[in-house]
Amino acid sequence: PQIPIGNCGNSWPALWQGAQTQRLDTLGFSGGQATAISNTGEVVGVLSPTGDPVTGGNPSTGRAFYWINGRTTELPLVMGMTGSGAMAVNDFGVIVGYGYVPGYSQYILWEWENGAMLALPTGVDPGLFNGLYNAKHVINNSGDVAGDGSLYSHGNKYDVNSLLSQPPSNAFARVFSIADNGLMAGALWYYNTDTYRPVLVKPAPPSLSQSSSSVLQSDALSTTDGIKAK
Repeated sequence: PQIPIGNCGNSWPALWQGAQTQRLDTLGFSGGQATAISNTGEVVGVLSPTGDPVTGGNPSTGRAFYWINGRTTELPLVMGMTGSGAMAVNDFGVIVGYGYVPGYSQYILWEWENGAMLALPTGVDPGLFNGLYNAKHVINNSGDVAGDGSLYSHGNKYDVNSLLSQPPSNAFARVFSIADNGLMAGALWYYNTDTYRPVLVKPAPPSLSQSSSSVLQSDALSTTDGIKAK
């Protein structure tokens, strides 16, 4: 198996395979972080000119990268960005990341495919942004992107929380993973008590003709232990 390691030694992106750790080329940057790997062995992450991009770096100066077959490639800065980072990659090489634009109220979410970068609807609130983790977005092999309380599909953004069939009171669903069949896994955050319980959200496939308020039919896991038998 191949496992991306967030950093190795002094904030260096690395890959673990065959019981050995391989440091990845940072293209002259002083540090970096590997954030995800696909089943084809493609690694993505962020390079930092100042050090660890999660704990000591600045998202306004980071650079998104991908690594495959021993070669690191830096993704270009477009749309006025001064910094970027890659958060996820699927088996077709489609990458999802964020971009920092000075003066913009949110971080841009983007998708990289076939050598082109496209901005996703809306962005990430800087108040939720903590390194790459609180606002991390993931992508499946169908091209659907999920993160926090949102689903991006076919160029549209859908609010997962407003579409739960039986939403619990005083709770907010945060999505951390999405399967190829659209099943999303995450946690219900009960903000009054600051506690979490696991959740599964199973949406119907989004349709371009449907509005964001009716596109999903979802079921939250709302039993006492946070697990519902399927």
